[in-house]
Amino acid sequence: MEMAKAMLAGAIMAVAWAILVFFLRFWRKTGDRLFVFFAAAFLLLGIERIIIVVLSSDHRSFGYLIRLFAFLLILFAILDKNRRGGKAAAGTSQSKAPDRDSKRPTLG
Repeated sequence: MEMAKAMLAGAIMAVAWAILVFFLRFWRKTGDRLFVFFAAAFLLLGIERIIIVVLSSDHRSFGYLIRLFAFLLILFAILDKNRRGGKAAAGTSQSKAPDRDSKRPTLG
């Protein structure tokens, strides 16, 4: 049973770090620091999985504190993005799709 728990924790860690790589790639494309905060949170969530498996049950609270910090980091990232008004990063532009109705012929 312990081996299954360790394998599952390793799989969760690998997925968390794969998500970390995707957020870093999004950050490189957009320059938006929201993605850096999310990447850091998933790095911490991967580390937390290792700590939970390695440490004895008496010291697992340290791992849960890391998980709490990761979730607080995600919350801070969202609040920071909303505080900044959701503006796009400098140097990027958000293009608007052309209005379909403007090209329709009018009757009358």
